[in-house]
Amino acid sequence: MVLRVLTYVDGFNLYHSIKDLGDDFSYLKWQNLFKLSKTFLSKNDEIISLKFFTAYPTWKPHSHKRHLAFVEILKDLGIDVIEGSFKTKEVFCTHCKHTFIKHEEKQTDVNIAVHIVNDIYRNKAEIIQLISGDTDLIPPLNVAKNNAFKIHLVVPRKRKVNGFDSIIDKKSKIKIEHLKNSFLGDFYTTKTGKIIKCPYPIPQN
Repeated sequence: MVLRVLTYVDGFNLYHSIKDLGDDFSYLKWQNLFKLSKTFLSKNDEIISLKFFTAYPTWKPHSHKRHLAFVEILKDLGIDVIEGSFKTKEVFCTHCKHTFIKHEEKQTDVNIAVHIVNDIYRNKAEIIQLISGDTDLIPPLNVAKNNAFKIHLVVPRKRKVNGFDSIIDKKSKIKIEHLKNSFLGDFYTTKTGKIIKCPYPIPQN
């Protein structure tokens, strides 16, 4: 029996779990999210919608450029990219007595919640797959659960989650082997023939 899946990827939750691996594994940020998502589904399950939630670090030129390239690939793969934003905040350091600007990512959890609630009424599907460890997303998952959806939670590396157990039907954890298997590769060629190179050093075996 084919079960239809709505997949939601919390971009920053996944990104920081990979960043925590260290510089030698930076290339693993370059993920084929369809392949990663399918890793945790049954063979006959069908992803009918995959949404990636993110925001652009515009104050970091190199990071911004890499992120734009990655998003271009995701869109070429047929992934919907939902953009949030960063807000600036002045923070006073009690040690050095200086004020500095801090950037805080905003809207991602709200955007995911809104899309989950909207999608469960607009799409004919049986499974909600969430790649995140953010407990702020429990309320929209409850709505999905109450509308007869099965909830599959995929937790990024070394992210502790509490509070999901009563509503999820399946929980998986992303391991480094999963990330390696869904790595996009040294180069990606778009449907128009454009070649996009992975911007991170790739270990040579």
